[in-house]
Parts: sequence; structure tokens; C-alpha cells
Amino acid sequence: MQTGNSLRIALTGAVLALGLPGDAQSADAQTINIDFGHASGLPANTFGAAAASPGHWNPIVQATTSHLLNVGGATTAVGVNVVADSFDGNSFVGTSEPAKLRGDNMFAFNGRHWSVTLSNLENGLYQVYLYAPTNTAVPTRPFTVNGTPVANLTGANSDSLNQGSDWTKVAVEVTGGTLLVASSSTSGSGGLSGMQLVAQGSEPVVPEPTSVLLFLPTLGVVAVLQRCRRV
Repeated sequence: MQTGNSLRIALTGAVLALGLPGDAQSADAQTINIDFGHASGLPANTFGAAAASPGHWNPIVQATTSHLLNVGGATTAVGVNVVADSFDGNSFVGTSEPAKLRGDNMFAFNGRHWSVTLSNLENGLYQVYLYAPTNTAVPTRPFTVNGTPVANLTGANSDSLNQGSDWTKVAVEVTGGTLLVASSSTSGSGGLSGMQLVAQGSEPVVPEPTSVLLFLPTLGVVAVLQRCRRV
């Protein structure tokens, strides 16, 4: 009986070292894809963009939208409020999935701020992916994500997805259920074409090789002991 218990303990440890699928499924509840504007249509659910997070894309074409859907298509309590002058920004660069994401956008005119507020989020750590429009006359401008400063994304008039110009990623902690993305400059037109919110832990956990190796001898010894007990 002791050997059986040891085997179960060893197996449990190995599973924990490899990561639990259940944790990933739980985090997916707060993993959300957003496409601002409507001129280019929505990306396909199979398109994961820079976050490699395929699933439902929420079309945001008005100031307030409640109960966003997560990537699995389930309704959440998360709502979004957008301060912008227009959701009609566009610069058509084709029909590819990146073009659908970046080819339309919301924006604010020169002298006016834009902002995106997500509310009713679960507190925790997130990776936030943000996308510049393909219209090079409408960069993002410098902005902040929950107070973290982010440099201007100039974007490119193509369906490219180049980090640092077409998109960027910011790690943030949500502590009050709210995430605020806001321009920190009003110089020239500026806006966003898309956004992905990825709850930390929704990506598969890849263990260090040493962690796996530590469990292999344990499993081997337990297996031998169990066979000996049966003889």
C-alpha cells in the first residue's frame, strides 16, 4: 500500500511540473480579443494574431459595449468604454487576417485624447497586446497601459505584424478590476486598431528540462519497488 501511495504522489508531482490543462482553461475565461472599427470586417476565429490566441473577436464600433465574449465564445462580465472621435478609420491593404485586424480602427483627432477602459476584469496578471492602424497618418501616439508608458506605434501601410511598429506587448497587473489604455499625447490623429488581453497562465506551461528529469528517477524507483512487492 505504501508503494501505491508513493506512486500516486510521484505522478501528482510530475503532472504539476508539466502544468495543468485545467489552469489554462480557467485563464481563458479572461482572454479576450478586440477589433476596433468595422470597415475591414472581423478577423477569422482561427486567427490568433501576435498573441497566438485564436478565438472569438469582439467588434467594437461604439463607445460602450458590455458582456464581451472570451476567445471561447462565452459571455463574460467584462465591459469596454472607448473615448474616440470615430470608429470609421480605415486603410485597406487586402483581405488577409492581419489586414482585417489592422485595416480599420478607432481614432481621436488632433488635440483630443483617446482611451479604452475595460471593467469587471478578474484581478491578476495579464499580457496586453495592442495594434497600430495600417493608416500611417493615424499612429497610436505615445500611450499608457494602467500607468505603464508605451512608445508610439507608427504602423505600416501593409498587412504586416512587426513588433515595435505594428504591435507591442505590455505586462500589467489588474488590481481593481479595471484596465485603462489611454493616449498620453494629443498631437496629430491617433488611435488603435486592435487589442488582445491574455490572462497569465492561459498559455501552456513548459517546464524546465531539469524539473522533468528530477521526477523520472523517482517514477523509476517507485515502479521497481511496486514490482518487487508483487513478487
